[in-house]
Formats: sequence, structure tokens, C-alpha cells
Amino acid sequence: MPPTWTDSLVLGTQLFILVVVLLLFLDTWRRRRGTTKAEGWKRINAGIVGVLLIAIGSTIGQMFLSARTELECHILHHVAGTMWNTCVPFVRILFIARLIEINKMPSKWERNVDYGLLVTAFVIWIMAVVLLNVTIRGAVIGDICIALLDPAVTAYTIVSPSVLDIATNVRLWLVHMQALKSNAFKFLITTTFAFCLASCVLSLFSVLIILGVIPLDPAFYTVWLTFQQAFDACSIALPTIIVRFARGQKKSQMPVLSSKQTSKQTSKQTAVSTKV
Repeated sequence: MPPTWTDSLVLGTQLFILVVVLLLFLDTWRRRRGTTKAEGWKRINAGIVGVLLIAIGSTIGQMFLSARTELECHILHHVAGTMWNTCVPFVRILFIARLIEINKMPSKWERNVDYGLLVTAFVIWIMAVVLLNVTIRGAVIGDICIALLDPAVTAYTIVSPSVLDIATNVRLWLVHMQALKSNAFKFLITTTFAFCLASCVLSLFSVLIILGVIPLDPAFYTVWLTFQQAFDACSIALPTIIVRFARGQKKSQMPVLSSKQTSKQTSKQTAVSTKV
């Protein structure tokens, strides 16, 4: 077993990052609320806040795995497991929803594929939560509360999203290439594609770890999966935050006219108006 203080340090760092990202996203949403009137974007932003809150709650739950009774252990893993199996699939749902909002003029096949991905993501989420709560068991071993997972259910909850990730990344790449030809949402779709790809790579590592291809002490599984969850939650929020600060920097770098230039322009405008 890894030292308890190591777990606490890693989980505490993840919790701090999640809280910072949540506060930055809420501030960004507040500042852009007047310009973002589309209902689709409002629902996506609300979903991002929900995902970050779920990730925070799940991370806090992982900090209390020691000195628990059998009943407390059972309840804790049901709640934390439900949060994890809600957060990670829902991040995929939000990536697809953002793809749909950005790609406002899709062809018929694109629309069918995008909404098919969205429905598939919802089915994976619901099935993962139901199967987990039916099969998960908690046990206290050596004063540490551990989860006993069914191998088939674990494979489903870890592998199924990875299959969806491939299709989602292909669609994001195609929309990204279309966005490069115009200025609309170009930076947002680029950062969204980059973070979605990074999130999917991390998910692939989880699959390889669970399948035993990448050797990792099972005692570290909880910390690793909590890290994946935190990264996923941040990956859907960070593109919006980055775009906000990038736009702010561009505005601050705009050339400012000196007083002489301003007076010259004013005199020219006055002369033109006098002639008219």
C-alpha cells in the first residue's frame, strides 16, 4: 500500500486544481453571460459546472477511505463510484454537445453521426452507473476501505468510452479542419480538439492499466482513476477559459492612439463635416 500522506497530497493537489478551474470557469461564464444567449451554450456551461462539482465531490470522498466501518465503506464506494461513472462519460457528452453547437450547418450525415454519438454517450453513462451500483462491493482490509469490482463491469465502464472516444475525435478533427477555413470558433474548436484528444489518451492508459498491459500496483488504482476524472473535468472547462484570456490579451495588445494622433483625427473629421 502507498503511504497515506502520499495519497492525501496527490488528492489534495487535484482538489485544489479543480476548485481553481471551477472558480475561473464561473467567472468566465459570468463575464460572457451577456454575449452568450444561445440555450445550447447555456446548457453546456451548466453541465461543465456540474461535472466540476461532481469531480470535486468524488475527490473529497476518496480522502476518507481509512478508518471506515463496513457500512460506511459500502456507502462511500457507491456514492464515489456513481460520481466517477457520471463525471467521465458526461465529459464525453459535453464534448459532443460543444461539437454540435459549433458545427451549426452540418450535412445530413454529419447531423446523424453527431446525434448518434450523443445518444450512445448517454446510454454508456446510464448503463455504467446502473451496472456499477448492482455489482460493486465494499470491504475494509487493513483499516483501508477498498472497492471490489466485477471484472466484466470494470471492462465495460473503462473500455466502452474509449471506443466512443475514437469516433468523437474523428468528428472533432473534421470540424476543426472546417473551422481553419473561417474565423468562427477556430480557436475554441482547436483547444477543444486538443483537450479531448489528451483526455482520450489518458483514458487509453487507464484501459491498458486495468487490462494489465501497463503494470501498476492495484493500490494506486484509486489515485490514478481520480486523477483521470479530475483531468477530464478540467479538459472540458479549460478551452473556454483559455479562449477568454486569449481574447483579453489580444484586446490589450491593440494599438492605442496617442493624443496627437487623436487630435489629428478629430481635426480631419471636423474639416470633413465643415465641407459637407
